[in-house]
Amino acid sequence: MLLNRVGNRLYFTVMTQITNLSTCINCTNLTANFQCTKHATEVEISSSCSDHTYQPALHKHSSCDNCGKHQTEACPNQTSAASGMLCFAWTS
Repeated sequence: MLLNRVGNRLYFTVMTQITNLSTCINCTNLTANFQCTKHATEVEISSSCSDHTYQPALHKHSSCDNCGKHQTEACPNQTSAASGMLCFAWTS
């Protein structure tokens, strides 16, 4: 936790570290309804297996700047997308 001063006010900033995880959430075999196409089973958020096939996912450098949908018709937030921002529609 960091203590920051802005004017005469003090603010606490919690620093978190985003790491790469090899879970079903970033696997190419996962469908939108949390089904594994390789094993024909429903998965949980923390599930993982040795057949994991990594797919690019959100990371600490993700933003509109490096989103595959940015400045295209596929962007669901065309009017509000901007440098440094991020939404859940981000793709590599």
